[in-house]
Amino acid sequence: MAADSIDAEDRAGWTAVAEEAERLRAHLRELPVATASRPADLRAEVERRFPLEAPMPLPELVHEAAALLREHAVHVIHPRYFGLFNPSVREAAPMGDAIAALYNPQLA
Repeated sequence: MAADSIDAEDRAGWTAVAEEAERLRAHLRELPVATASRPADLRAEVERRFPLEAPMPLPELVHEAAALLREHAVHVIHPRYFGLFNPSVREAAPMGDAIAALYNPQLA
């Protein structure tokens, strides 16, 4: 494999991101708008899901991080979210974020 080509684990990680995007869109209405997560419980959940003793395969890391957000985040894009105005997310926004992170343009 050429040094500048994407390896199988990275490709699997990007596939996992796409799967999570599809899962969120398909099941958004089934999620609670918000949960009453206590900070101590959330810290314990992060420690349980992301042990630092050994590396975690990238696709598993993506799925675990998405599950944590799915279970504990306020879903401002949920159709029953009536809090402060937060615009919905267009499909191009996370793609733009990914491209910006990929190139890391250091515009500051």
